[in-house]
Amino acid sequence: MDLLDLYLDGLLDDSSRRTVQDAIARDHALRCEVSLQDELDHALTRLFAPPAAKSEPFEITAGGISEPAPVHSFPERRSRIRALSMAACLALGVLGVWRLWTFFVPPPASSRYAPQSYRTFDQVYGDEIKGGYAPEWICRNDEELSKFVREKLGRPLLLAQVPPGIETLGWSHCFSVSPTTIHLLAKVHGVKVLVFVDRLKNEKDPIPAPKPGFRAFRHTLGPFVMYEYTPLDHPQLLSHFFEPKTPGT
Repeated sequence: MDLLDLYLDGLLDDSSRRTVQDAIARDHALRCEVSLQDELDHALTRLFAPPAAKSEPFEITAGGISEPAPVHSFPERRSRIRALSMAACLALGVLGVWRLWTFFVPPPASSRYAPQSYRTFDQVYGDEIKGGYAPEWICRNDEELSKFVREKLGRPLLLAQVPPGIETLGWSHCFSVSPTTIHLLAKVHGVKVLVFVDRLKNEKDPIPAPKPGFRAFRHTLGPFVMYEYTPLDHPQLLSHFFEPKTPGT
């Protein structure tokens, strides 16, 4: 350990510290090095708060500073900075894993929805028409859609590119399959169509039959159950939903 390291670690006595301070005052390059080392050390220690350094016995003689007594080992300053830098890299890696975990693992279920009264698919469809067919949430890309469904139902879900003539407007919430049901507002060649989505485990009772002129096509996908409510003869959207792959699959 050189004299400057001992100074930066606060291990010099008064006489030696003044000697180093005089040298720093005379040498601009040395001042820059001390300033840089000090700023780096303070930044890293603020992040990781390493334990305070323990002083070791040493002797100042006419010939200079002797090596520390070998009774205890004291890590050099640069070694400690390298260790803290490695810890910073490790923390960034942990942060990346955490972000992936929060993407695929459901958040707490508290306060996901405002309470609603039960409504059949017919009633929800009628209410959407009366309300101007305007969704509560609009997902502009796959990331937003995956995050939205995960937050509402605990697992991510995506919708592949739909054929020309099909327009997806956005999502709203209702109490139909269960209090956690969400539904997609869409148009198929101008015809208004809803797709209700919920967790399969929430489906306790059969869905009431739609009113004349409408159909409810049921589809299951992994943990999800879906119903396409439409006046058309065939479902147009159900086959385009898929679950995103999780890491390692």
